Amino acid sequence: MGQIEANGKLLSSLLNDHKSVSEPYRITPYWNSYNRRIVREISDRGIANLQNSYTLLKGFAAGGQPQVISPDNDFKRFVFETLSTLPVFKKIINEHKRINTSLYRSYLNMKVKDAKIRLHAIEDSFGKIPFRFDLDTGNADDAFEWNGYQVTAKTIPYLERACFFYSVIGPQKPKSILEIGPGLGISTLCHVILNENLEHITNVDIPATLYLSTQFLKSFKELQVIDYLDFKRNNNHTNRSASKITCLCVPPWALEDITQEHDWLHNAYSFMEMEPNVVKNYLDISSKFIQHGYWIMSSVSGHVEGAGGQKDNVSLPLIKSFMPEGLHKVKLPLSSFEEMSERTAETVIYRTAP
Repeated sequence: MGQIEANGKLLSSLLNDHKSVSEPYRITPYWNSYNRRIVREISDRGIANLQNSYTLLKGFAAGGQPQVISPDNDFKRFVFETLSTLPVFKKIINEHKRINTSLYRSYLNMKVKDAKIRLHAIEDSFGKIPFRFDLDTGNADDAFEWNGYQVTAKTIPYLERACFFYSVIGPQKPKSILEIGPGLGISTLCHVILNENLEHITNVDIPATLYLSTQFLKSFKELQVIDYLDFKRNNNHTNRSASKITCLCVPPWALEDITQEHDWLHNAYSFMEMEPNVVKNYLDISSKFIQHGYWIMSSVSGHVEGAGGQKDNVSLPLIKSFMPEGLHKVKLPLSSFEEMSERTAETVIYRTAP
């Protein structure tokens, strides 16, 4: 189990360059508080044990024992931290931590058992998963052994999504994928595991979360990660190792400079957290180099109205209206996987050709 290495220059470059960009590349209201909190936590705690840090991952990935998050407002945070040092509050907080720790241990055990059941179901439906490397880098607390490798429970939902996608599109697996909002990057690893044809992935995300996912993915030797600093040096596609899949990790404003063709675009549940103009911009720009299709997962009705400061609701029908004309919707088979049901969320796959 390795640790995640920090790169202060990369984080500074992402944050400083963000200051000079305008709409639609600014961080949207929904993600502003997340971005500020993550930057604070990086400074306070570091990222070595990333997969076990609730305060770093909350909001865009899973991991670590839940704990109270300090307020985003500076004054409220000062009051909260001051009160936390007083004996009476300290006693209450320590008792809460004791109970929370006990409950979390039980939760982890159930989570791992559930993951094993789901992994058996995946292999029953799609065949044995060809894990080739451990997934517990960064002190993951939900790891378990499977076919000789350390697999994490948080990986299983992403694995279900990817297996379903590949079963739908058929034997011609993509050589390249663009993912908008990859979170920690676990979906990237699932593609590496499942897709023997894969040559390149581009991940696009806002500064703080992009920084975390970039450094997380660098810890896997099977990938050749090209970070934002490399991209700015115009070395984004040079010296590619023939034996490794390249993964370009860039912020939203860099998307305009990408000219390499990509087979598929993927977004899972983050379009609905953006503003409409941001979603439209992503789809307008990417339409110039997406060759084969679009794979979108979203809540049908969008996010809870006004959640996190979001100004306008982004429903799945609205997302569809921003997609290029002339696409062909793929009829999806029935699936036993909960995420693929149409009760609250929907998966849509469009091809550029029949």
